[in-house]
Amino acid sequence: MKAMANVVIFLCAIATCSSFVLRRPTALPRLMATAPPTTAARWSPDSWRNFRCEQLPEYPDPKETEEAEANLRKCAPLVFAGEMRQLQQRLAQAQQGDGFLLMGGDCAESFEEFSTDHVRDTMRVILQMALIITYGAGKPVIKIGRMAGQFAKPRSSPMETRELNGEKVTLPSYKGDNVNKQEFTPEARTPNPHLMVKAFHQCAQTLNILRAFTKGGYADISRLQAWNLDFVEKTPQGSKYRQLSSKVEESLRFMRAIGIDTTSGELRFMPLETKSSSKY
Repeated sequence: MKAMANVVIFLCAIATCSSFVLRRPTALPRLMATAPPTTAARWSPDSWRNFRCEQLPEYPDPKETEEAEANLRKCAPLVFAGEMRQLQQRLAQAQQGDGFLLMGGDCAESFEEFSTDHVRDTMRVILQMALIITYGAGKPVIKIGRMAGQFAKPRSSPMETRELNGEKVTLPSYKGDNVNKQEFTPEARTPNPHLMVKAFHQCAQTLNILRAFTKGGYADISRLQAWNLDFVEKTPQGSKYRQLSSKVEESLRFMRAIGIDTTSGELRFMPLETKSSSKY
């Protein structure tokens, strides 16, 4: 299914090279303020606790929850101030019409499907789409991966009811791998705060993989032929991508010949996001 989803994304990028359509983002859970307006002036990573937040899990053991949050507070941050400032500058450029924002990735990450190949292939699709958009629009593309933290899933109901052995059974809804598990059992569906810690460590691994590929030269535009996915290689769309990439390579060779060298991160789950929050 994930492979098919990547194919669909890639085909859409090929088809919309000259006219781009942004899909409306999924609605985020509402935050209902109950604190006085002056709270904003006293912001801290924990100030969200002064508000009523929907969609957050209700952990049965406060002691275990505090233990998990204490473990998160000991971890190094996933991103740093310099990276955030650079992103803010590039987003400002896009807002002024001097760039194009591209976000792609999974609806929700999982523990079982995590692998280096999966992260790499998602990045390859995003790189291909960015190349096509840059070529068609003539604008630099800000590439944002919907990954390294996209675990939690909002639900229309906090409880799910199924019929098992002729009886109706109601359990907490599955809200993502960093909250509970998909299996329809009381043990699996009970929110587990230690899954936050597991999710955080997977986020760190994902970012390490992405940084290794990007800083190691894999994302350099000179490698654009290597970005083609194996299951797209022999399709008509894959052929169109090769034609486009050949044109880009010709331009790069010309730029090098005349002496121009070219080289080439959803806030939902507040207990986990608190660890990664700072004021810039």
